[in-house]
Amino acid sequence: MMILSKIALEKIVEKSRKASENLSKGVSSLMKKNKIDVYAVKALPEIKNNIFKIKN
Repeated sequence: MMILSKIALEKIVEKSRKASENLSKGVSSLMKKNKIDVYAVKALPEIKNNIFKIKN
């Protein structure tokens, strides 16, 4: 069994975070291109009687 060194683990995490950031930027640019509104808020979704609502 191979044990990862702290340096190797840090590089893996850094690479993963960069990949995640690139994907997020790509999704954001596609949403802008397709004129999709984005709201940066926290909300709780709720479904009642087959109606989807967002509660703040």
